[in-house]
Amino acid sequence: MGKSLFLLIIFNFIAVTGYSNKIDSLQTLEEIQAFVTELNGHANEGVISFFKTDMDGDGFTDLIINGVDRLMAVMDRGRTGYKLYRIDPSDYISKYLLQKIDSTGRQKLLLLKTTTKQSVLNNRKRLPKVDEDTSLHKLPPIDYYAYKEAQRIDTLVYKFNGFIEYNAAPSPSRLKSIRLARTSCLGTCPVYNLTINSDRSADYNAGYYTGKSGHFTGLIRETEFNELMQLIDYIHVQSLDVNYDIDATDHATAHLTIIFEDGQEKSIRDYGMSGTHGLGLLYSFIDVLRNSQKWVWDRKIR
Repeated sequence: MGKSLFLLIIFNFIAVTGYSNKIDSLQTLEEIQAFVTELNGHANEGVISFFKTDMDGDGFTDLIINGVDRLMAVMDRGRTGYKLYRIDPSDYISKYLLQKIDSTGRQKLLLLKTTTKQSVLNNRKRLPKVDEDTSLHKLPPIDYYAYKEAQRIDTLVYKFNGFIEYNAAPSPSRLKSIRLARTSCLGTCPVYNLTINSDRSADYNAGYYTGKSGHFTGLIRETEFNELMQLIDYIHVQSLDVNYDIDATDHATAHLTIIFEDGQEKSIRDYGMSGTHGLGLLYSFIDVLRNSQKWVWDRKIR
């Protein structure tokens, strides 16, 4: 194919779709920072380094960014625009640092090292020195924050419109029902419980900050139901812990209960709702169903 013909094809593609990838034109840290800020990022997050790749194989260039205090990703969604992801460990003192993008398999993987946020180290240095024997301000030394997880490598993949722990061999499971109950927080966290059965029927009890009130019934659309089942299989809930906590106060708690057709049951309590990336994505997926499905108000209180 001659160069002129190739350029003509590219020009026609842009003219027809009205789309071109801005990420391809970004070259400097300053340009990346400005781009992230445009996408509702924060100018003070800072950019240390960045990498361009096609994470989801859709032909568009995506962006992975090592920030001062967090790892970020910008996914190009074609004509629908860009989406910014902030990818953090489950605690408040750590951040991910990209070590490698593994492109050897069918899916690109992010190999991430857990390290301490610079802001945590800076704040710790400003704390007043105290006598070792006093209980006042008794906090771990700075080197604690380069702590137990410093050598851990997490492997994340982009699936189900989010970044979750990579599962090399997800296995299908037959579910009888899945129930998510969310508690209140010091704020406007929605309080509800929603149960979805294997026949796609659903019960939704809506509480505070849900935009609804009372008990509702519905039938989950087949497309969303199938995707939900695939997500549950991929994160392999059977292998997850039964209890997760964050070191913070006034957050909501998720109570997840999955009953399998063979009678086995898996219950997970997740204070802070960030036990794993997969669980966080599952909560978000179910949360969207509250507003994306058709619900019928039921007078009966359950």
